[in-house]
Amino acid sequence: MPLHVWLPLAHPAAPSHVSALMSGVMTKVAVYGFIRIVFDLSGPPAWWWSVAVIPLAGITCVLGVLSALMQHDLKRLLAYHTVENIGHHLHRPWPRARFSAHHMPSAAALAMTAALFMCSITASSRACCSSFPARF
Repeated sequence: MPLHVWLPLAHPAAPSHVSALMSGVMTKVAVYGFIRIVFDLSGPPAWWWSVAVIPLAGITCVLGVLSALMQHDLKRLLAYHTVENIGHHLHRPWPRARFSAHHMPSAAALAMTAALFMCSITASSRACCSSFPARF
């Protein structure tokens, strides 16, 4: 998997509360850092940057789902599902780049707000789901 290859090995070895923190927060912080660096520190990205990022994110999504389908351990399944979510989170901010390139700042702001909102929703639901294996 192109992104977060360490995660499926770390999830089963960690205690459940650490696993929930990794799944719900730590991976999303990495995506948030990537978004802040690309969109804020390096200036407005060109629309063609998505040509490099979207295929990488797509491969991550597909390999994460296929790997999750083959798992019998719930913690490993959640780990691969988290990897798949990282691919989704990297797809989301690129409409902002396209809107910015076409001088549509309000649409770009709305696209970025939606992307960050979806990241926060997934992070909170992920932390709740990761705590269940400790109870069963």
